[in-house]
Amino acid sequence: MSRIKRSLPHLLCLTSDSSDFSHSEQVGILLDAGATFIQIRSKNLNCRELLSQANYASKLAVKKNAILIINDHIGIAKASSASGVHLGEKDESVSDARVRLGEGMFVGATVHSLSEAKAVKENGNCDYIGLGPFRSSETKAGFRNFLSENQIFQIVDLLSPIPVFLIGGLKIADCNLIPKFNLHGIAVCNGLSNKTKYGGNVKSFLKEINKLNCISV
Repeated sequence: MSRIKRSLPHLLCLTSDSSDFSHSEQVGILLDAGATFIQIRSKNLNCRELLSQANYASKLAVKKNAILIINDHIGIAKASSASGVHLGEKDESVSDARVRLGEGMFVGATVHSLSEAKAVKENGNCDYIGLGPFRSSETKAGFRNFLSENQIFQIVDLLSPIPVFLIGGLKIADCNLIPKFNLHGIAVCNGLSNKTKYGGNVKSFLKEINKLNCISV
């Protein structure tokens, strides 16, 4: 299917296995809250379950004209008619993703270091980058190799003009990191919700990002 890729929004919302809601339900809630760039991220669902969730979520995203990304699984991204795939360093290759998905779908990748950033830039197949971790998060509680501010500046500069989204325990107050590090945006998972409501912070994130003079949501 031929598609025209559009510019990426500045808030990337990630679903979670730890939510009381299914991944497709999370997508629906995030869409209703105003999110337009969402990644289904599951490490627990088997391929059949993930495809089922992705199929339904993709239909919801189309209705809202939103971008839906599937984490880790190129085949499921293609089969579900999602907008693209996001791959980590231990997943399938971004080159393979580009061949299988074509130029019309988004291919994102995770970067943890300057050396990984160099490899991604040289590869030339990524539409955006998730850079982190910035700090500890519930999603990856065991990760301790946090990036310093100097490393973030270096990596963002190296990757330019590829859009970079900082990730790792980010809260609403961290929206100001976007202009500080010259980021395209931020990627958020647990910070999207408050104590009383899943996705309860999405509108606040969007409001804060919209206040920044250098970008608009």
